Amino acid sequence: MDQSEQKIIRELLRSQFEKARSKNPRYSLRAFAKKLGLHSGTLSSILNGSRELSPRSAQRILARLKLEPGFSGWVNQILEHKRTKGEVEVDRALLDIDRFEIISSPLHLNALNL
Repeated sequence: MDQSEQKIIRELLRSQFEKARSKNPRYSLRAFAKKLGLHSGTLSSILNGSRELSPRSAQRILARLKLEPGFSGWVNQILEHKRTKGEVEVDRALLDIDRFEIISSPLHLNALNL
């Protein structure tokens, strides 16, 4: 796996850990590592960038995260694209007008930047 793939996995793990931690402030890195089937020191090294993942272990970790089907498909598609150097087909969905107006509002962008 190259550095960009490592970065994708690292950021995904960080975001999932922070998401779980926002629900339960006492949720620890050790508990998150146990959920992923890793040693807490190994997970810490991965998050710090001092240890790299093999493609096989990355797939195993992604499977244990139990991501939403669309999101896990997107991550797998990016990783597969990096391996094959081919084109990535992106599923596009049409937005209804109400969602488009909310997303296109400058207030939405400001809220995202917070």
